[in-house]
Amino acid sequence: MGAMKKAAGGLRIHTAANTQDAVILSQIGGEARIDSRLLAVSMGKDHGNLMELVKKHLASFEQFGHLRFQTGVGKRVQGGGNPERFAMLGEDQAYFLLTLTRNTERTVALKVRLVKAVGEARRAAEAGTEYL
Repeated sequence: MGAMKKAAGGLRIHTAANTQDAVILSQIGGEARIDSRLLAVSMGKDHGNLMELVKKHLASFEQFGHLRFQTGVGKRVQGGGNPERFAMLGEDQAYFLLTLTRNTERTVALKVRLVKAVGEARRAAEAGTEYL
């Protein structure tokens, strides 16, 4: 069973015990967003490769709304790190990214979890309760 975790900036992220099974929704500006780094982990893909896919199809992503990029600190074994650019994808943008990836068993399972999580969040919002 997952747990609610409060992240920096008051964001709430619903996680699972296993990172691969994490449901990656954050509330930003009243809208559910999905961190591309966590999406990559859940898919078993390299985040850099995923970001290259986003850059390659940026115009298509922008058809689903403004694509928000943020910069976080990367991690190194020695400590410190280099800035890492990541995207906070809207629901449609996340679905679009998933359509661009190969349907491996792991990716299909992620697609199912994402559709369920977004549906639950939408139903909770319609009911007037806080889900994220």
